Amino acid sequence: MGIRGITRASPVWAVLCSAWFWVGVLGWSSGLRGEAFWWIFSLGFVSYSFTEFFIHYVLFHIIIQRLPRCEGLYFKVHGYHHRYPAGYDRVVLPLAQQWVLVVTMTSLYWACTPLGLSRTLCLGSGMMLSYSLYEITHLYGHEHPWLCGLKFLEPAKAFHLHHHYVDSKRAQGFSSPVWDLLCGTLPTKSHALKSSVLAKKAGDGRFEMSVDAPIVTPLAAEFVNPFQWRRVRGVASFLAYIPLPVPLWNWWWMYLAKLWGEYPSPPFTDADWDLVLPRVATGKQYISDEEMEAAT
Repeated sequence: MGIRGITRASPVWAVLCSAWFWVGVLGWSSGLRGEAFWWIFSLGFVSYSFTEFFIHYVLFHIIIQRLPRCEGLYFKVHGYHHRYPAGYDRVVLPLAQQWVLVVTMTSLYWACTPLGLSRTLCLGSGMMLSYSLYEITHLYGHEHPWLCGLKFLEPAKAFHLHHHYVDSKRAQGFSSPVWDLLCGTLPTKSHALKSSVLAKKAGDGRFEMSVDAPIVTPLAAEFVNPFQWRRVRGVASFLAYIPLPVPLWNWWWMYLAKLWGEYPSPPFTDADWDLVLPRVATGKQYISDEEMEAAT
C-alpha cells in the first residue's frame, strides 16, 4: 500500500461507519455476553481516552515528529492537519490508518496483557465506540457543518483549538483532559488568557484570524481548563472538576455548569482586554503569569 495509501484522506461518513463496524465485529467475535461483556466493554470505552492521548502526544508529537528524516512522514500522518486545521478531509483518521491501528492495538493488547483473546476483542469493541465519539467531537471542534448543533461539545472545542492556535505542546487530549493533567500538558493560566484574548478579539470584530482558523466565540474561550476553577458554585461545577478519564465527562459537566450559571465569571473587564490585546497583535508568543496578574 505504501505511505501514500495509508495517509490518503477518507470521507467522514466512511470513517464513522467503519468505526461502528468494528464495534459490532469485535464485540460479536469476542463471544462474551451478558454482564461479563458489559464490564469489559465499559473498561474499553473508558480506557480509550488514554490510548488517544498516547497516540496523539507520544506517537505523533514526539516520536514521529522527532525521528531523523521523518519530516515527510510526520506531515502526511499529522502535520497536514496542523497546517490546514479547517480541512475536513484531514480531521478524521484515514481509513487505512484506522484499520492498521485497530489490528496493531488489538494484537498488542492480546500479546501484552492477561486478558486473553475474547476479552481483548470485547475491550476493542468498547474502545472503538469511544473512538467514534472522539471523531464526532473532533469534527465539531473544527466546525463541520453536519454537527453544528452539538453545542454541549463547546468546551472540548475550545480545549482543542487551544492546541491548534495557542500552544501545540499543550491540550494534547480531546476525549478527556485528565491525561493532560497527569502529564503536565494542561493549558496554564497565562496560556488560557491568550486563548481568551484571541476569542475576545474575534468576537467583537477587533481582530481577524487567519483564513483557516475557525472563529472561537467568547463563550467557548472560557472553557479551557476545568481543573483551574477556584470557586465551585453548584453540582455541575463540582462534577466537572472531578478528574475522571471517562470520555466527554468533563466537557459535558462544564457545558451544564455554564448553562446553569455555575461557571465562574471571567475576571477581565474591557479595560483589561485593551491592556493585553496589543501584546497579541505584535506577535508575542505568550503572556507571562506576571503580566496576567498585572492585567487583572
